[in-house]
Amino acid sequence: MFKRAFTLIEIILVVLITGILFVLLAKVYITASKLYVYHTNLKNVENDLFFINQTLQNLADSSEIAYSKYTNLAETKGFTWVLNLKQNNKILQIYAKNWRVLLKTISWSTEEISPLTNTGTTYVNKLMFKILPYENPYKIFTKNSRHPIIKVFIDIRNRFYNTWNWEQAVRANLQESFNFKYYNY
Repeated sequence: MFKRAFTLIEIILVVLITGILFVLLAKVYITASKLYVYHTNLKNVENDLFFINQTLQNLADSSEIAYSKYTNLAETKGFTWVLNLKQNNKILQIYAKNWRVLLKTISWSTEEISPLTNTGTTYVNKLMFKILPYENPYKIFTKNSRHPIIKVFIDIRNRFYNTWNWEQAVRANLQESFNFKYYNY
C-alpha cells in the first residue's frame, strides 16, 4: 500500500506562512519595545519636571525674592537666568548649569549645591525666570499690593534626545507662575 507524504509545495507553503507570521510578530515586538522606551523616557522627564515644580512651589511658600542680589532687573524687564531667594539667613540660588537644574544654598559659613534633575536620564535645554515686579519692591509695595510673582520657563528633554527617532524625542515644557507668600514690608 502506498503511503501519502507531504509534497514539496506543501512544505514550502508551511515554511512561508510561518516566516510571514514570524516577521509580523517581530514587528509587533519591536514596536512594543520602542513604546516601552518612549514611555520610560516620558516618565523620567515628567518626574524631573514635577520635582522642579514642587520644589519651586515649596520655596515660594517659605521664602522671598532676594532683590538685593539683582542689579539689572529693570533693564531686562524682570528676566533672569538665576533665581535668588532669601530664606531665614540663607540665600538660595536656582540656575541651570551643565544641562541640569541646581539649587545652591549659601549661608554665612557654608555653600552647598544640590541637583534638582537627574543627569542620567534628562537634561535641561532652557531655564529662565521672570520676576514681577522687577522694580525695587520697597519703593512700590504697600500693604494692599499683591505679592511678588516669579514666572518659570523651562524646557527639559530626555538624555538621548533625537528628533529623528520618535522614541527618543521626549521633551516637556513648563511655564508656571508662583506667588510668594512671605514678604517683609
